[in-house]
Amino acid sequence: MRVTVSRRLSERQLNFLAKSKDVLVLTYKTGGYAISTHLLLIRFNRHNILDLWSGYYGADITTVSDILSYIKESRKSNWKLNMNKVIL
Repeated sequence: MRVTVSRRLSERQLNFLAKSKDVLVLTYKTGGYAISTHLLLIRFNRHNILDLWSGYYGADITTVSDILSYIKESRKSNWKLNMNKVIL
């Protein structure tokens, strides 16, 4: 068996993942010029995605408390064009 090792680090790092019967919450960091945290919320049923929301944050979001604080802070913000785009 041959193993290949790369010195290049991943561009994304999973911070938080939780799933209930109808909601998925995911946060991950992206690197580059600065480290940023992305938040993805998906509401679904057995057959469809019902709602999808994404957010972008400059600090770590690693706990349920962090996620709730971020949503409360930003939910009434007047966003500029493309500030809540999904980056995968």
